[in-house]
Amino acid sequence: MTRNKLIKSEVIQLFNTTIETLRHYEQKGVLKPEIGDNNYRYYDFEDLKKLRQIFLFRDLELSLEEMKQLDERQVKKADYIDMLKKSSYNPSGKNTATTECSRKHQTACRTSRKRRK
Repeated sequence: MTRNKLIKSEVIQLFNTTIETLRHYEQKGVLKPEIGDNNYRYYDFEDLKKLRQIFLFRDLELSLEEMKQLDERQVKKADYIDMLKKSSYNPSGKNTATTECSRKHQTACRTSRKRRK
């Protein structure tokens, strides 16, 4: 029998993140995994897509509030464009710091990028 959901430790390994990061986004209401009778968190395909999106938004330096607005589709086109303009998004791919962060998804990377500014 195959499982369709991952447990927290598998998600941490898959995304190279930490338990604290998952807990943070769950507490803020951005990520909502299923909680089993054993109090384990179970992440399905939609949760994994959502987590990848969260990391992308984080790399774009969007706030949690902006992430929630985008998720709930409460953002107008002009506001979305403004969000991207104020972020470090660069469609030419020349921003290597953002590219590196999107590969690692670690707080240390974001911290080092802020120090370089």
